[in-house]
Amino acid sequence: MPKRALGVGDSIEVGADIRHWDHFSLRRGEQGIIEDIDPETGDILIRLRVSRPELKSWDNRLWVPAPYAKRLRLIRRLWLASAIVLAVVAAPLVWFAADRTPTFRLKDGVIEPNTIHKRQWQLEAGSTTWKNVDTGKEITLKEGEKPPAASAAVIWKWAEFSGRDCPGNTSRELIDSHRNLFPFLTRARAGVFHPDAKDSAHGYVTTPPLVIADAMAPGPAVYRVTVFYYCNWLQRLLDWPIVATYPPIQFEVVGEIINEQP
Repeated sequence: MPKRALGVGDSIEVGADIRHWDHFSLRRGEQGIIEDIDPETGDILIRLRVSRPELKSWDNRLWVPAPYAKRLRLIRRLWLASAIVLAVVAAPLVWFAADRTPTFRLKDGVIEPNTIHKRQWQLEAGSTTWKNVDTGKEITLKEGEKPPAASAAVIWKWAEFSGRDCPGNTSRELIDSHRNLFPFLTRARAGVFHPDAKDSAHGYVTTPPLVIADAMAPGPAVYRVTVFYYCNWLQRLLDWPIVATYPPIQFEVVGEIINEQP
């Protein structure tokens, strides 16, 4: 691209010292505005931005001979360079800031079993075998050992994978029939994606078992989950995660039915 000629009204900066005059010189870095250009000689009349005592009688103006025009450069070129640098730095920041796509989009969540007994495990008479009344699973425990707490699997039957597995934290909540809230401490995300054999971007997600609190009132209950994804360094630096709140899942809690050993 050819260099544009200097024109009246241009803001310029001295790119190298100009020592054409006796007892006076223009110093590198000084700035001014071009007020006139002699059409015959090409000499340039410049008004300096910063006052120089030597030019007081000339109202801070002086003529720069045409051969020195190459030492003058347009300030807007510096602005352009600064703008380019700023764009190079800012573009990734803008891209990272606009990045708000979570790892997963989830819907059609289910809790299995959907009816959960607060005490799932029943001791078989005359044995140390415990049976889960919700799933039929059996376990054998030593005498005096207690069975696990009531739990259920959380499955999202429809999941869309964004293509990147971002780390993050998960906050889970249970709300019982009396509107009591049972929050679970936020922990590292641990859902497992099971892609469809014909479409790797879709499938289903399983999460760690949901543990039912003993204090939950029997009746209809709701499970809620919020995931905080950290997909780039800016989100981690500013603690500004992508927040994904998924549809609530309803289930049923029933009273204790476990037969404990006498």
